[in-house]
Amino acid sequence: MKNVQKWIRALLISSLALTGCVREEINTALEEEEPEVTLPSEDIERQQEYVTMDNTVSLSWEELWDYVQLSRDMQEPMYAWYRNLFPQILKEENTIVSPLNIWLAVSLLAEVTDGETRAQVLQALECENMEALRKRYTALWNANSRRYEGSQCLLANSLWAREEGNYNPNVLNLLEEQYRSALYIGVMGSPELDKKLQEWTDEHTGGLLRDYTREMKTDPETFLEIVSALYYKSMWNTPFSKERETEEVFHGKTKEKTCTMMHRSSSNTYYYADHFSAVSEGLGDHSAMYFFLPDEGSTLQDILEAEEFYELLNHPDTYEKQKYLIVNESIPKYTIKNKVNLREILTDLGITDIWDKEKADFTSLTDQKDIWLDKADHAAYLRVEEEGVTGAAYTELGMVGAGMPPTEEVNFVLDRPFLFILQAWDGSILFAGTITDIPED
Repeated sequence: MKNVQKWIRALLISSLALTGCVREEINTALEEEEPEVTLPSEDIERQQEYVTMDNTVSLSWEELWDYVQLSRDMQEPMYAWYRNLFPQILKEENTIVSPLNIWLAVSLLAEVTDGETRAQVLQALECENMEALRKRYTALWNANSRRYEGSQCLLANSLWAREEGNYNPNVLNLLEEQYRSALYIGVMGSPELDKKLQEWTDEHTGGLLRDYTREMKTDPETFLEIVSALYYKSMWNTPFSKERETEEVFHGKTKEKTCTMMHRSSSNTYYYADHFSAVSEGLGDHSAMYFFLPDEGSTLQDILEAEEFYELLNHPDTYEKQKYLIVNESIPKYTIKNKVNLREILTDLGITDIWDKEKADFTSLTDQKDIWLDKADHAAYLRVEEEGVTGAAYTELGMVGAGMPPTEEVNFVLDRPFLFILQAWDGSILFAGTITDIPED
């Protein structure tokens, strides 16, 4: 007889799925209401006012600055996470991911695992223990899930459970409250639950990932789905002028293609290192978009393996190799999206037992045996245009050196493969990607 299995999936649009043996009877309830979200009180004196559905907060300037500073103080271990993740996930091809989204989604796995399985997850996340994880998670969430003067970065989690599932209620409550997760209960594999899952993910990613969310389905044997989503939109501090746009050739890895180039000449900070040059453009929510151009003879992987790359991102104010001068920028308009299987990447980061039904330990979540992680997917989208940047992501878990720049002026032309980073005010990396060929419209 075919083994009946179940899994947990989480969407970031990063997604993880756990699988295990389940009972064959299935009930038919679907819980329509999201639970009330409460603010974890530990280490935080001020309360926040939550906006319904998207878990954003309404804060005074002073309160927001306090949250940003608290999160900044925790960025050093996050950059250890980025340093381990980037060479694994960013390739010499068009790629877009949300490192913050992946980290947040994998954090939920730490809460539902135990023993050596949990230890491996914590080590990959660069956390010493669960207390440190919860404290950092709260700080990152509070600093990044917000609306600010027309900009927005919206974070959201959801749990999709089977009605007859044997769950530890304390863990579900913790995921609801500490991790701001909405709980839905229904019939796994039913069209009604699948539709609700797709609609929830579309709602919390601005409908930008429908090419992927339409494929999201539960299975009659699914034990739990975890979905973590991110939506971002912000304007450039100084928009690019459409009147200055030109049609130029982008010399891609596989082909040359004419694309629309945005141009601007302005005083800006120009960064340089042994393998790259870079500039950043400010956004209305105090985020920054960094563009990295490899030197002739260097590759995108050379940048990702360079210590100066991480020094610049983590400490841009004190980075030594920078000059303030006139920068003539030429940046292509582009839209990029893709879906990535995280299984091999998470395994390379040391999360190994979770995939093995003989070794995986989910006793924190349930006393039911034979549960393991079956699926880990991540999808992301980013659009760069004259007015600004729009992006979304989800993670689904089921269970030759550069010389000194010119004295006064430099041309920075992205007409060949480059790397980009969208960094939040607190230093968190919301999106990272590589463009080797201009994506098709």
